[in-house]
Amino acid sequence: MSYAHHALDQGVSLTKRDLYYNDVALFKSQKSVDRLVDDLAATLKQDRADLNIRATSKGLIVGSGLVLHFVGGGSLQPSDCEGTLIPVGEDIDHLEVDNRTAWILIVEKEAIFQTLCQLRFTEHPALPGPGLIITVLCSSARRHAGSS
Repeated sequence: MSYAHHALDQGVSLTKRDLYYNDVALFKSQKSVDRLVDDLAATLKQDRADLNIRATSKGLIVGSGLVLHFVGGGSLQPSDCEGTLIPVGEDIDHLEVDNRTAWILIVEKEAIFQTLCQLRFTEHPALPGPGLIITVLCSSARRHAGSS
């Protein structure tokens, strides 16, 4: 937990995934890190966020009909042709959905999501209006999205 202590001292955040990859041989699995972080927070009677340990982004979104406003200021508006990582919930202050947004599609498979992005499906003229497409990432997709 020295990584967590150092991050807290420096005022920077790190993810549970960062902790795991700092010493895979020690932790052996992501679940062990998750349990340790939860135990540490409970022992200190703090929320995980108070320790500057955050969850990892969980998915991708495409569609310009949504604006995410962040706690510290600033905002993010996804495009209609390329997936954007969904920020962790604790960073989001509020969402703004364009009143023209007519539909939301949840897609299980990241490959299908990417195909729909390339086709600019959120703007397809046969649909009742602009939309949003969301997918949940598995760990291999998350590594791929982080490298682009």
